[in-house]
Amino acid sequence: DAADGALARYRGHGSYFGRFYDKVSDRLVTLTLVLSLSARAYVSTPPDAAWPGVVYVLLALVYVACMSACSVAKWVELSLHSEIGGGGKAQDPGEVAAPERGAGEWVLFLGKRLKHVFVVTEMDLPLWGSIALIGGWESWLFIYLGFYALPYSLGAIGVRGRRIRALDRPPVTG
Repeated sequence: DAADGALARYRGHGSYFGRFYDKVSDRLVTLTLVLSLSARAYVSTPPDAAWPGVVYVLLALVYVACMSACSVAKWVELSLHSEIGGGGKAQDPGEVAAPERGAGEWVLFLGKRLKHVFVVTEMDLPLWGSIALIGGWESWLFIYLGFYALPYSLGAIGVRGRRIRALDRPPVTG
């Protein structure tokens, strides 16, 4: 997913339509992937299971809706930063260059970031979906996605909303 845009920029062939197509195709591919996996979980759910099979389809839809809302919030924020900054390339305020760190500081930093191994974003979904498919764990994947996506996305949207709200306030002068 990330290679297409990087390659286009490297070759100097990036375009506005390319940006648009990337975002739209991301949503459609994610929707197709999760619906396919959830359909498999639905079909393989026995009639006497604790969770009816349709729950997996609903959890899949919750995941896609939540991740799409997060993506929209991100791109609105980036667009506003670009507009306020007078154009140019919009940078995500959450993505900054790593500061200089010693070996011990890197160990602490990486230890704190270990939790991100369990965060399933759109780019991670093919990997985790493949693992679930191979292991026959589609139902567990959707239970995780359904219960993870809502709090994660609400938190991410809240953070971006606060940062966007701060853009509405006049700068404090002293």
